[in-house]
Amino acid sequence: GIISASYHELEEPIDKIETHRPIHGVDLDLPRGVRVTVNRWAKHLDVLIAMRPQPGGQDGHCGNLNFDAKDDTLESISARMSLRVSAQDSLFPAASVDAAD
Repeated sequence: GIISASYHELEEPIDKIETHRPIHGVDLDLPRGVRVTVNRWAKHLDVLIAMRPQPGGQDGHCGNLNFDAKDDTLESISARMSLRVSAQDSLFPAASVDAAD
Protein backbone atom coordinates (compact mmCIF):
# COMPACT_ATOMS: atom_id res chain seq x y z
CA GLY A 1 0.00 0.00 0.00
CA ILE A 2 0.88 3.64 -0.24
CA ILE A 3 0.46 4.29 3.48
CA SER A 4 0.96 2.02 6.44
CA ALA A 5 -0.13 2.88 9.96
CA SER A 6 0.31 1.15 13.28
CA TYR A 7 -1.09 2.02 16.70
CA HIS A 8 0.87 0.75 19.67
CA GLU A 9 2.26 1.51 23.08
CA LEU A 10 5.69 3.11 22.75
CA GLU A 11 8.77 2.72 24.91
CA GLU A 12 9.77 6.37 24.59
CA PRO A 13 7.65 9.49 23.94
CA ILE A 14 8.53 12.30 21.54
CA ASP A 15 8.43 14.72 24.50
CA LYS A 16 10.80 13.21 27.08
CA ILE A 17 8.92 14.92 29.95
CA GLU A 18 5.95 12.59 29.33
CA THR A 19 7.76 9.37 30.39
CA HIS A 20 5.74 9.08 33.61
CA ARG A 21 2.63 7.72 31.88
CA PRO A 22 1.78 5.09 29.26
CA ILE A 23 2.68 6.28 25.79
CA HIS A 24 0.19 5.52 23.04
CA GLY A 25 1.33 6.34 19.56
CA VAL A 26 0.64 6.03 15.88
CA ASP A 27 3.40 5.54 13.33
CA LEU A 28 2.56 6.44 9.74
CA ASP A 29 4.84 5.47 6.86
CA LEU A 30 4.08 7.67 3.86
CA PRO A 31 5.43 7.86 0.32
CA ARG A 32 8.94 9.20 -0.38
CA GLY A 33 10.35 7.92 2.90
CA VAL A 34 8.27 10.20 5.12
CA ARG A 35 7.50 8.86 8.60
CA VAL A 36 5.10 10.57 11.01
CA THR A 37 4.97 9.58 14.68
CA VAL A 38 2.08 10.87 16.79
CA ASN A 39 1.82 10.60 20.58
CA ARG A 40 -1.76 11.15 21.71
CA TRP A 41 -2.36 12.69 25.12
CA ALA A 42 -5.56 13.74 26.88
CA LYS A 43 -5.26 17.41 25.90
CA HIS A 44 -2.63 17.58 23.15
CA LEU A 45 -0.67 15.74 20.47
CA ASP A 46 3.09 15.49 19.98
CA VAL A 47 4.07 14.96 16.35
CA LEU A 48 7.46 14.08 14.86
CA ILE A 49 8.00 14.14 11.09
CA ALA A 50 11.11 12.44 9.73
CA MET A 51 12.05 12.45 6.08
CA ARG A 52 15.02 12.16 3.79
CA PRO A 53 15.93 14.94 1.36
CA GLN A 54 13.39 15.15 -1.45
CA PRO A 55 14.39 15.17 -5.13
CA GLY A 56 14.69 18.76 -6.33
CA GLY A 57 15.06 20.07 -2.78
CA GLN A 58 12.57 21.13 -0.14
CA ASP A 59 11.77 24.06 2.08
CA GLY A 60 9.42 24.74 4.94
CA HIS A 61 8.98 25.78 8.55
CA CYS A 62 11.92 23.61 9.66
CA GLY A 63 14.28 24.96 7.01
CA ASN A 64 15.53 23.77 3.65
CA LEU A 65 17.80 20.86 4.64
CA ASN A 66 20.95 22.45 3.19
CA PHE A 67 22.74 22.14 6.57
CA ASP A 68 23.16 25.94 6.86
CA ALA A 69 21.28 26.98 10.02
CA LYS A 70 21.81 30.67 9.21
CA ASP A 71 19.18 30.55 6.44
CA ASP A 72 16.64 28.67 8.55
CA THR A 73 15.54 31.65 10.65
CA LEU A 74 11.92 32.78 10.54
CA GLU A 75 12.98 35.88 8.64
CA SER A 76 14.92 33.88 6.02
CA ILE A 77 12.14 31.35 5.51
CA SER A 78 9.48 34.05 5.21
CA ALA A 79 11.61 35.81 2.55
CA ARG A 80 11.63 32.57 0.49
CA MET A 81 8.01 31.55 0.92
CA SER A 82 4.68 32.42 2.46
CA LEU A 83 4.18 31.29 6.04
CA ARG A 84 0.45 31.08 5.45
CA VAL A 85 -1.09 27.71 4.58
CA SER A 86 -3.38 28.12 1.59
CA ALA A 87 -6.99 26.97 1.88
CA GLN A 88 -6.20 24.42 -0.86
CA ASP A 89 -3.39 22.82 1.21
CA SER A 90 -4.99 23.18 4.64
CA LEU A 91 -6.28 20.20 6.59
CA PHE A 92 -8.79 22.70 7.99
CA PRO A 93 -10.04 24.46 4.84
CA ALA A 94 -12.44 26.77 6.67
CA ALA A 95 -9.52 29.02 7.69
CA SER A 96 -5.95 29.72 6.70
CA VAL A 97 -3.31 29.30 9.40
CA ASP A 98 -0.48 31.81 9.84
CA ALA A 99 2.60 30.17 11.36
CA ALA A 100 4.02 33.53 12.40
CA ASP A 101 1.06 34.20 14.76
